Amino acid sequence: MPFLLSRTPKQRGPYNDAFDKIKASGQRVEIVYVPPARAELLYQQKKVNCLFPGSLENMEGKHQMIESNPLATVHAYVFSLEEKDVKPDIKAQRIAIRRGFSFDSIRKKLNAEFIDVNSEVVAIQFLLKQRVDAIVSYLSDLQGAQQALNLTTTEFYKSTSIYAANEAFICHNTSKNNDFVRKVNALFPKTEKLNSP
Repeated sequence: MPFLLSRTPKQRGPYNDAFDKIKASGQRVEIVYVPPARAELLYQQKKVNCLFPGSLENMEGKHQMIESNPLATVHAYVFSLEEKDVKPDIKAQRIAIRRGFSFDSIRKKLNAEFIDVNSEVVAIQFLLKQRVDAIVSYLSDLQGAQQALNLTTTEFYKSTSIYAANEAFICHNTSKNNDFVRKVNALFPKTEKLNSP
């Protein structure tokens, strides 16, 4: 997630700062950078203790999990180079979507062909080459991809928000993880959220 959470120093973002704050509080945290679908698989296989960012809202087996206070709330939109594709209603026929993301069952809500891509960078490249009419993405992810591609002056039209999600730690319900979540909650009270779109 360039410019949100990245192992590349030049692409650090607010989530890197959050992990720095957690580590500075004495918590031992190892970050494993993997794509969303793989992260969920590792979590289901109990090869990792927690997922971040995540929301229990989207998880099966919620009763066996715990969730921290949200560190941020993010919004997803449909973006296009053509205003007519997203305003006042979404009319795009071919929409790029990041593999592993559901955006609250957006595929069922829109009458469109969805093209799965590995990243927002690829989605933007597809849009610029007119292989898709639009992109569905979190605003922060799209902005990070624009920075990675040096396309910060490229303007996209966006729909109204199609989905909002809290960005929290989702952990297996164990005493060790309960302690971790309790300490994270003390560092990030519900009333304080990171500066994230």
